[in-house]
Amino acid sequence: MVLGVIERSSTDAAECRYNKWGITMSVTQALFGASFQRVQYPPASRPFAGQLSSVYFSGQKRRIMTYNVENFYRSKVGVWQKDKASVQALADVILKQNADIICLQEAGDTDLMKDFNKKYLGGKYPNVYGSPVKNTRGVQNVVYLTKAGITLESIKSHLQDICPPKSTSMADLTTAIYDCGKRDILEARFKTDTGYQFTLMNAHLKSMRGGEQQTMAKRMNDAKVIGKIIDALIAGDPDAHIMVVGDMNTLHKTPYGKPVITELTRTGDTDPANDMTETILKDGKDRPTYHGGKTYGNNKLDYMFVSRAMLARVTRAYVSGKFNQAPWVTASDHLPMVTVIEEPDKKANPPASSAASGAGTRLKLTA
Repeated sequence: MVLGVIERSSTDAAECRYNKWGITMSVTQALFGASFQRVQYPPASRPFAGQLSSVYFSGQKRRIMTYNVENFYRSKVGVWQKDKASVQALADVILKQNADIICLQEAGDTDLMKDFNKKYLGGKYPNVYGSPVKNTRGVQNVVYLTKAGITLESIKSHLQDICPPKSTSMADLTTAIYDCGKRDILEARFKTDTGYQFTLMNAHLKSMRGGEQQTMAKRMNDAKVIGKIIDALIAGDPDAHIMVVGDMNTLHKTPYGKPVITELTRTGDTDPANDMTETILKDGKDRPTYHGGKTYGNNKLDYMFVSRAMLARVTRAYVSGKFNQAPWVTASDHLPMVTVIEEPDKKANPPASSAASGAGTRLKLTA
């Protein structure tokens, strides 16, 4: 009896997934009728209600990493604020993961990131993209680094959605980013050298400095902006491949954190079409990502969410490193989180653009 369509075309005993029921089994189990195991999803992340259809894999895997690099800025006189040991440790952490796309938070201007790539990363990440404006400290905050072979098709700033400026002048945009917490939501559309396309959002929500309850409103505002972007993308293409990553500065188990996560996962309604699943919880695993000290302790503040269509591509998700071990302890007060996806063996349909909703500011790309 045929139970479903195996998502990976392979003849070995590698794990395969059934994209409708959240069932996993090996190829040998499928062939010989052995028992299979149901994947347990957390209540806040409903399994996507995908229709039964053939989904093929090419075997080409891509690693996407999100990492808060803790105040990696340039001072007013042009000196890097991290000391040499911290910068070297940061490079060691990044190179250890060998990610194809790196989403950084608390990162400095794009020129600094290009210098960092050249001097410490061996030039492995020639493409650097950041927010269009800087705050008064010269910080762009959210930045993408990608390997060669990953093409940026479009990039949009959502600063105007977070905190509408008086005008689109650079001066007013700079004022707005300062008033709204100095942080942008950067939406990018990438295409790999095999033709796989997806939308990636890099965000850094307002910190809890001043109190979790007192600062919740700003995080909720940012989460609602992200939610509207997701809704627009899904409305344009129900099978859009979307990933939202970053330092959300949100405690997922507290009364002031749960509503923000619900907004980000789009699980507050009865329609699962636009649900986002936290990748690290896909197989019931969870780990802290932030060394919070006495106030909040070690907690998870960093997240990676994927749309129901992209969830079928996730093969692994994990947090790398330990707070008290080198090089992580020297590099940052956060640990990097990585999601591995496997590409289809045929070109995917281009993802929808949230531009249809009027959201965001499209950026002009320059070499």
